[in-house]
Amino acid sequence: MKQGEGSGKGKGAPDLEAHFADGAWYDVQLLAFDPTKKRFQVQSRDTPDDKEWIHDKLIRYQSQPMEKIPDVGTTVLAMHRSARSDLFFEGVVAEKCAQSNMCHILFSEGRARGLKERVPLKDINEISRAKIDVGQLSGWCSNKKPARITLEEDELIDCKVGEFVLIEGPEDSTWAAQLLEPYSGKVS
Repeated sequence: MKQGEGSGKGKGAPDLEAHFADGAWYDVQLLAFDPTKKRFQVQSRDTPDDKEWIHDKLIRYQSQPMEKIPDVGTTVLAMHRSARSDLFFEGVVAEKCAQSNMCHILFSEGRARGLKERVPLKDINEISRAKIDVGQLSGWCSNKKPARITLEEDELIDCKVGEFVLIEGPEDSTWAAQLLEPYSGKVS
C-alpha cells in the first residue's frame, strides 16, 4: 500500500503508526481527538485491546519496508525479537553485513535501548519524514462532530466514549469535555 492510502479508521485515513508508552511503534487507527491537548486516542491494528492517548507529534505515516540495506548512520524502524514479543523500535544502522541482507542496528528506544543486534532486511523499515499536522489528523479521526441538542430537565441520557459534552458550572462558567468513559444519567 502506498503512503497516504490505507485502512486507517476514519475518513480516508492513511496507514499511520504511533509511539506508545512502552517505546515501541504500532500501526494504529485513530479513535478520538482531544483538541485541548492535541492528543489522539489510537488503537493498535494488530492488538485491538491496546489503546492509548498519544500526542500528535508521536503519530506519523506508517514506515515502509526497506528495499536495500540502508547506509550506516541511518535512523530506521527495526524489529526487535524477544521471548515476550516482537516489536518495532527506532534504531541507527551501526554497520552493514557485507555477505548477507542483514545489518547491525543500535536500538535507541524502549526495552531494546542500547542493544546492538543483527537484523535482516525484511525486518527494517524506512521512517516517513512527511509531516502531518494536527488538522489533518483530526480530519481522519473517527469521532463525529458534536450535535447540539436541547434536553429536558430530568431526561435520561447515554453518552459514549469520545463524545463531547458541555458542562455548566457555578457563576455562568461552562466547560467542553470529551468523555474518557461512557456516561448514563439524568440531566439536571
